[in-house]
Amino acid sequence: METIFLLLAMFAVIKALFTASLFPGTSEKLAWGVACAVFVVMGHPFAIASSRVMLERALSGVDAIRDISAIVMIDLLLVAGFCRVISGASPPRGILLVARYIPDVFIFPALFYLHVTLFSCLPGTGFTTITAVYAAAVAASIGGGSLLLARATRESRLELVAILSLLLFSLAACCTVFHPSSVIHARPDAVDYHSLAFAVTLLLLVFLVGYAVGEVRRRVNYKIKKS
Repeated sequence: METIFLLLAMFAVIKALFTASLFPGTSEKLAWGVACAVFVVMGHPFAIASSRVMLERALSGVDAIRDISAIVMIDLLLVAGFCRVISGASPPRGILLVARYIPDVFIFPALFYLHVTLFSCLPGTGFTTITAVYAAAVAASIGGGSLLLARATRESRLELVAILSLLLFSLAACCTVFHPSSVIHARPDAVDYHSLAFAVTLLLLVFLVGYAVGEVRRRVNYKIKKS
């Protein structure tokens, strides 16, 4: 599981780097890098009090894995809304202002996990030295890296953010499904047909309402353009 957690943390940091490159101004990108470095410095005493074995033992439980999957799902929904708003032709100004500055959900836990991992991988180095170098590297990589990535096209950066989010979701889902404690006991009478019929009816109702709203908006826009 330690390899999976390390991959999740690394992919979360890379996704945060590409997300920061979509911030509108140079000062916002640099400020986000500095904020991540400040978090690393503030988390120094907590990282010393923790250990990699303790974190992995706490995160390897089935309940913790399910919580991580739920957080990854929320992050995926936020990324989907973020990409939809950013790539829109003319989104509302208020929604665009909020969506552009939505931070990554996983960046701070990922930075803390990498911080603790560095302490365990470099036993002969002082904790303060590791934290100082790590904070400087985080500020330079997220702040400066986002400025370099901003030279690429916005569409390519959005695609990479979406792909990394799906990759994080896939890793978390695999950890949940293939966890040793996730055992499913099948029973012949386990199907609740009333709940199944209710769920199908609710999905059809939501589809019909969405279709009706879209049709009404289309007709209203057609009448406005025609007049």
